[in-house]
Amino acid sequence: MRQCVLKLAELMNQKLDANSAKGGWDECTTEYLCARLAEEVGELIAVAIRDRGLPPSARRAAIAGEAADVANFAMMIADNAGGLP
Repeated sequence: MRQCVLKLAELMNQKLDANSAKGGWDECTTEYLCARLAEEVGELIAVAIRDRGLPPSARRAAIAGEAADVANFAMMIADNAGGLP
């Protein structure tokens, strides 16, 4: 497995752990998860393209964190659809 995939998976898992008190996604509708995915994509775009005012290290960390959020919501959609056996 590629190192960057492993690193993103680690960030995804950290985010899931940090939000575990919110409950799982198995009760969420596809519409809700897709709306949240769109929000997270917007946040990723904002920090990756528009927000150039952050110090480089903070910007890199913010981009990675938002990318993990996007990936998590995509995973939740796939999981609820039965695409992740």
